[in-house]
Amino acid sequence: MKSFYCDIVGLYEGARPDFGTVGYWLYAQGQPVIHLSCLKNADLFDPLAKSAFDHVAFRCLDADAALQALTEQGVQFTLRHFPLEGLSQIFMRDPAGNTVELNCPLSASHQDQA
Repeated sequence: MKSFYCDIVGLYEGARPDFGTVGYWLYAQGQPVIHLSCLKNADLFDPLAKSAFDHVAFRCLDADAALQALTEQGVQFTLRHFPLEGLSQIFMRDPAGNTVELNCPLSASHQDQA
């Protein structure tokens, strides 16, 4: 999970208080935005368990660079363009199956696509 959010989404590991457990706080622009905690008993993890968590969205500055990174890393994604809003949205799943959305300014190469 940490690698996904750092290598794919562009977050970075930052300071985390010593809670006596293993975990990571991942940052964007100096703010912790995702807290990851390692399970004490990994056998209890159910990757198909339902939760109230729907998805997380991040602002992305360069859609073309994000798409290139996703392609290079072999991450499957869905891309939607909204020319009237000047917005591209990239959707993918993290390793736990959560939806991750990147909202990027529409690049010049996608201005005419709907």
